[in-house]
Amino acid sequence: MIRDLSAPIPDIELAPHLRIEPYRNELSEPARLVVNDAFRDHWGSQPLNREDWESIARLKSFTPELGAVVFGTLEDGSEQLAGVLRVMVTEEEWEPNGFSFGYIEVLGVARAWRGQRIAQALLAHTLTKLRERGLERAMLDVDSESPTGAVGLYSRLGFTEHDRSLTLNKEY
Repeated sequence: MIRDLSAPIPDIELAPHLRIEPYRNELSEPARLVVNDAFRDHWGSQPLNREDWESIARLKSFTPELGAVVFGTLEDGSEQLAGVLRVMVTEEEWEPNGFSFGYIEVLGVARAWRGQRIAQALLAHTLTKLRERGLERAMLDVDSESPTGAVGLYSRLGFTEHDRSLTLNKEY
């Protein structure tokens, strides 16, 4: 899916017990655990081990300052990482595509924190950061049959279908 960053970006307000911050590499392990929890029931998704998760952060295109996380405060006053969004920017892909863009590599909200507009807030925050960076578009991949209704989420925030792929499985 793709989104034009010149279009208005909604301001998504989080509940007082939630706080958004820029993604930081020192949050890598709790972020990995949130993403594994978020995607545990998605078709074709396997838990990411620490090595694979951290290998993405070593790529030249990984741009942590454009991503974000949400912390939630629990009843006992402690905090927990509730949502994660990571971004890649690969300038070499801009010319072949005809526009500059940031790629939303992953967006995940821990199951216990769903239904609190965390994904919307993370997306709006990152779309604003991408626009401030001077990029023209945001792109992402999504499973059209995601059990979380991700296509609807992205559509409501201005993303439209850009490309489509089909995966076929042969059962033995």
